[in-house]
Amino acid sequence: NDVFSGTFFRGSLDGQGHTVSYEFKKSERTSDYEGYGLFGFSEGAFSNLNIEGKLTIDCGVGASWGGGLAGLQAGDVSNCTSSVNITITENATTNSCFFGGIAGEMQAGTMKNCLYTGRISANQKKAVGDFACGGLAGSLYAGTITACKNEGIIDGGEYRNIGGIAGMIYTGGYGVNTTISDCYHTGRVSGKKCIGGIAGYVSAIISADEQGNAISKVVNCYVTGTVSQGTEFYSAVCGLVQSTDYGNQNRATATVEDSYYTADVGISDDNATQATLTEIFDKITENAPEGLWVKDNSGSPVLFWELADYTAVDTAIGKIPTDLSQYTDESVTKLNTAVNAVVRNLLRNEQATVNDYATTIENAI
Repeated sequence: NDVFSGTFFRGSLDGQGHTVSYEFKKSERTSDYEGYGLFGFSEGAFSNLNIEGKLTIDCGVGASWGGGLAGLQAGDVSNCTSSVNITITENATTNSCFFGGIAGEMQAGTMKNCLYTGRISANQKKAVGDFACGGLAGSLYAGTITACKNEGIIDGGEYRNIGGIAGMIYTGGYGVNTTISDCYHTGRVSGKKCIGGIAGYVSAIISADEQGNAISKVVNCYVTGTVSQGTEFYSAVCGLVQSTDYGNQNRATATVEDSYYTADVGISDDNATQATLTEIFDKITENAPEGLWVKDNSGSPVLFWELADYTAVDTAIGKIPTDLSQYTDESVTKLNTAVNAVVRNLLRNEQATVNDYATTIENAI
């Protein structure tokens, strides 16, 4: 509040599955610290909300946070999707910029069960401070992103810290932990340096006079989408992983654990393991909460919330009489055909097909 003259959102917004569409363009700065998105700065909680639209930001001198949902988010986000297309340009040398499909920066909160499907285009060339751009969050500090997916295109242009889930995750001292867990990337990531399918830069730093430990980690994640080759520090899962303890007491730990990538990614990663999708499913389910990861109808690992809802199908099947003697042979054949046509584990973007299964079975009965 000492640098931002506006009002933080501190409430709770449950979208109840609805979609908010907006278009916003910012070309003139009114302060040195600005947040852009459906909400600029937030310490509140968001759930069950879908966001779509377009966000265009022309950055100038100062720090900027931009996200499809919130520029700076210091609270929880759950069950949200964003397809907001974000374009970042500049009219002057900028200090720090953080942009993400859902949040520009996540601080001290948890983001879970979220999806980004849009495109971020960063045309920054003059930024002299921190820069981070990611599918779910530009940067993540003292918080957690878990069970999330990026299908979007993250184009970092000529700059650094570009990731499918987060551009950068980092910690300071005082017992701060920052974690990305059980996430995956199927989209496309490109940039100049520090580029990864999950995170571009994983950093844990603690000064000599700070207490506690600094821990940043990526765990139980996988990448099957494209990750471009930059000029340096580019890898399939995480581009640069760096631990720095200025007190030389080994209190800073940045790690990538139990994470994987497929050959389709096109580049390797010394901190992760190349594997097939079948092998990845077997490995990540060993370390994840039961039921978090499931297989889609092609056998690929997906998160449970991605599956279509088969409640109506199961209800219709439950209505089938145990005694079918009242039906003609033709009717029984029609009913069996309707039931056998059901393909399980379709994704929620195929919900209409699943609903048709239920309707066909009901009509056959």
